[in-house]
Amino acid sequence: IERGAPQGAVLPLTLGQGRKHLIVQWRAEQHALPVLFELESLRERASMDFRTLLAVHEAGHGLVYAVLMGRAPQEVRINVASFKGGYNSYAPQKAWSRRMLRDVICVSLAGRTAEALVFGADATTTGAEADYTQATANAMRYVRHHGFGARVSRTDVTTAMDDNVNTDVQPTNTEAEALLQAEAERATTLLHTHGDAFRALVQQLLATGTVPAADFAKVTGLAVQLPDATAPTGPEPWHARWVAFAEA
Repeated sequence: IERGAPQGAVLPLTLGQGRKHLIVQWRAEQHALPVLFELESLRERASMDFRTLLAVHEAGHGLVYAVLMGRAPQEVRINVASFKGGYNSYAPQKAWSRRMLRDVICVSLAGRTAEALVFGADATTTGAEADYTQATANAMRYVRHHGFGARVSRTDVTTAMDDNVNTDVQPTNTEAEALLQAEAERATTLLHTHGDAFRALVQQLLATGTVPAADFAKVTGLAVQLPDATAPTGPEPWHARWVAFAEA
């Protein structure tokens, strides 16, 4: 206004060199305006906050998987370059026992429980939505389809006359929720019990963005086997138990 700009005029702004001031232009003139915050510092902090969130979340999954399955994940990674997400890669299984299915539910819930443990319940995030979807689906199959819960009959909803299933689903809803609550509590207990390994895994992810299977035991101090993608098997000693049964 002091230089002749009319009141209410829209003036173009650009970010100055060094990102510490704004440049306002009016006709052939420009004027530097200092800002009260450091834009680059805010950007760096946001990136570090999200990077830490990813590291804590993925370390929760990876740590609980290793403890329960007795083997390292194929890889634990956060996307350091773009901060778009992270993942754990696990070896496939040929069969799932009752115990193993409970374990995989626990692993699915461990990312959110890790967030709650480190950041507090009110700072947990929506990033666990897919984990909760998978855990809920497994819990429902556990009690409705696999006969691992209190009910033997296959339970489901149906509108087809020829679908001979138990349609009384309400008790299985309650049972599945109790299973999910129990596995979430178990994940929290495991993260507390193996707190040093969990912290070391988070720190390594923050430092390098990835922990491959070959480095997992060294980083965490856990005595875990390497995954064998060519011969995937479950941790249940089925053959040894058969031998013991046959010789009894």
